[in-house]
Amino acid sequence: KTLMATAPKSRKIDTNGKSVDEDDFIKQIDTLQTDLDKVNEKASEEILEVEKKFNQKRQPLYTERAGLIMTIGNFWLTAIKNHPALSPLISAKDNEVLHSLENLEVEEFDDIKSGFKITLTFKENPFFSNKKITKSIHVGETELKTTCDTISWHKDQDFVTAMAENDDQPTAAVSLPKSFMLWFACSKSDSMVELGEVIKDDLWPNPLQYFFANETFDDEDDEQDDDDDEFGEEEEEDCQGEEEEDLGEDEE
Repeated sequence: KTLMATAPKSRKIDTNGKSVDEDDFIKQIDTLQTDLDKVNEKASEEILEVEKKFNQKRQPLYTERAGLIMTIGNFWLTAIKNHPALSPLISAKDNEVLHSLENLEVEEFDDIKSGFKITLTFKENPFFSNKKITKSIHVGETELKTTCDTISWHKDQDFVTAMAENDDQPTAAVSLPKSFMLWFACSKSDSMVELGEVIKDDLWPNPLQYFFANETFDDEDDEQDDDDDEFGEEEEEDCQGEEEEDLGEDEE
């Protein structure tokens, strides 16, 4: 129930010629606010049920999309490297590993409010034997918890452990992880959960926009260059015209 602040001394309010205690209005407002809270809570529950329903309808489309994406080389690596929030995480080693990335999938838990998981699917590669690696992000009432599958590294290929040991050193400020795979493999509760939310809410729904991101920027740059060239040509023509006028005046 909505808590009321300590009310000042009761005052009389004149309404339509009748004197009424202000406390009576405060109590009525508090009752209405309690009813509103119940309606809002019910609305939240029904919105979650609708979201679950549409998640099920999206799934066949995501599955079909995944099949098509797997026919395009380095699709997910390109999309991740073009994403402004994720690209700073891609180290040279990540770039090598993610060349083997075939699919990326996000799945919300049955209780949507409780979290989600991200699964990376790899083709055979020289770094580890895992076909799939899943990172789960659990949202509790008071804390966040992340878990990740154990990566079965091939001999002398585990570059993540050394990075993790260096990352354990205290720093003055929170910074991005040094590596995408380091972040993905980390099971610390404070391991930049925001990056998982970026993948779930921005990259996953429409990765195509990031796959083509550089091409879009290149097109915009080309258009700007064309505009600059046209402006330069017009300016040159204006200058030539002015010079010809000046010469004509001198001859006169």
